Amino acid sequence: MKPEKARLPGEVVPTTELWQPTIDLGERLIRIVLVTGFVIVIAVEIWLLFEAFRLWM
Repeated sequence: MKPEKARLPGEVVPTTELWQPTIDLGERLIRIVLVTGFVIVIAVEIWLLFEAFRLWM
């Protein structure tokens, strides 16, 4: 019975294996959010440059 109780922490390892796909999905979501954020920031900066040139001209 004591070796089985020692195997109970070993049962935590499958839960970490279940966490691994969620970590992969989290990394994908973080990359998607970062890429979309950079694209939006770059688009806004280009639009502001055009607006500044139009107002300056």
